[in-house]
Amino acid sequence: MSEFPIDRRLLLGGFALAGAATASASPAQTAATAPSGAFTPKPLPFDPKAVTGLSEKLLVSHHDNNYAGAVKRLSAIRGDIGKLDWATAPGYQVNGLKREELIAWNSMILADGAPLLVLDMYEHAYQMDYGAKAGAYVDAVMKAVSWGHANDAFAHAA
Repeated sequence: MSEFPIDRRLLLGGFALAGAATASASPAQTAATAPSGAFTPKPLPFDPKAVTGLSEKLLVSHHDNNYAGAVKRLSAIRGDIGKLDWATAPGYQVNGLKREELIAWNSMILADGAPLLVLDMYEHAYQMDYGAKAGAYVDAVMKAVSWGHANDAFAHAA
């Protein structure tokens, strides 16, 4: 069984599990925000080659496409919202942008929370390594989890 500690930033990839951040994370540890309100994707904080049972290709792809894409998308949406003339903008435009903002925010929010254990079960999370064998993916992730780290995070958050 791997003792590689999967931490909360793996969640940023939207993808795996984590033993997570503490509930008292400092503002410097949360998603970086530029003065304009633009968000900047954080790099993977671990060596994706070191995670047993999940390929480097899968982890990097998930981070670069899913997480970083959501961060960039959120910045673009926030930019569009900032350009709105609220007095004249049609309701459907405001509604559409706010809906898209929520969707993008939900794709990156785990970075700022304190989740203890998360498992992405959308097909994109496992199909590259496991095809349709979702159970094999779950087994691999459960073996890769640092249960001691997750337990410590729970004890700290409780």
